[in-house]
Amino acid sequence: MSNNSCFGSAFTKYSNTVAGHNDLLSNEEGDFLVKPTNPTEILFYEQSCKNPDFCDFLPTFYGTLQLQNNTSCEASSLPQVQHICFENIVSTYKNPSIIDIKIGTRLYDDDASQEKIKKMQIKAKQTTSSTLGVRICGLRVYKNTTSLQNNLLSDLSCNSDSVDSLQSSLLIQNSCIQDITCIPITRQSDYCRKLNNSTLADELDFFFSNISDTPLFKAYRSYLLDSIVDELQNFLELINTLEFRLYSSSLLIVYESDINTIIDLNSKMNFFQIDLLQKPTDHNIKLLDTNFKGYLDSDKYDGCGFNTNTGTHHNDSDSASDISDYGSTNDIAHTELYDFRAIDFAHSKWTPGIGPDEQYIFGIKNLIDILLKLK
Repeated sequence: MSNNSCFGSAFTKYSNTVAGHNDLLSNEEGDFLVKPTNPTEILFYEQSCKNPDFCDFLPTFYGTLQLQNNTSCEASSLPQVQHICFENIVSTYKNPSIIDIKIGTRLYDDDASQEKIKKMQIKAKQTTSSTLGVRICGLRVYKNTTSLQNNLLSDLSCNSDSVDSLQSSLLIQNSCIQDITCIPITRQSDYCRKLNNSTLADELDFFFSNISDTPLFKAYRSYLLDSIVDELQNFLELINTLEFRLYSSSLLIVYESDINTIIDLNSKMNFFQIDLLQKPTDHNIKLLDTNFKGYLDSDKYDGCGFNTNTGTHHNDSDSASDISDYGSTNDIAHTELYDFRAIDFAHSKWTPGIGPDEQYIFGIKNLIDILLKLK
């Protein structure tokens, strides 16, 4: 789709970035972004639309536009260059933890000048781009400022004297979790460029570290890592069959860090059942009604009445009817709890007949290996 207007929207400068994209604009609703582009990126998006499987891993592409001088737009002073419009994948998150990871060992395209090639080769050698094909460009992650003195769920005994004592403990845990305060911590590009192979893995561990030390959020971390690794493996399998060159392209990974959203969503998905608490009005059990089934310690909790025999897949048939109003559980999790997309194609081209992009594949494989070691 191509359009020479701003779709009737007032654009403002978009500030929720983690890797120095200071030229991004957003519409008033915040659900799509506008970025200055070049013919190479436009062509790549347009040709990618012919491969729906690959498009699933990209932000939805809405087309191109030219910013007009008479448009109500904070960036009206920008030069009249062509822009692309695409989905803002973080717009639905309350507290999005975001990381921008550049993939591949080569940071320049075939049209680069000798000066640019030399500069990019030096940059790659000075960072993990050359050794891993993976470089963190920037991140923002939410961390809690409240230290829980007692991990009450870990202390729950499967030999509880009564349902009342278990219910009381869950109510206290509910209060503790709701009181956790999270603040964003940002790693700028200057900091990230200094990472080596070891500290890059540490930084990814930091990005995915627990929101709190409760079993629920330990399970959430495991769930996120498992889900994202699974999707990366699907992505790897796909790109092994495609013929393009992705130079200086990134992956954007986002997950929800808002505690109430996580708890509420998993309550709706209703994967866990606490058989000891059978009163329909006992909404406090939502803390353990989690779609992270299989991630809590089954040996520890089976005796308490948890149903841990349903596996770890999102599309569990026993749960599907409970959440029919929300779509499939996999769709819910992917759009509301986590997401990842390939972005930044200013130096990318479809190249039929020359095989897959091995330097990009090298980076994806290494990223998967690092994340597997964090699990």
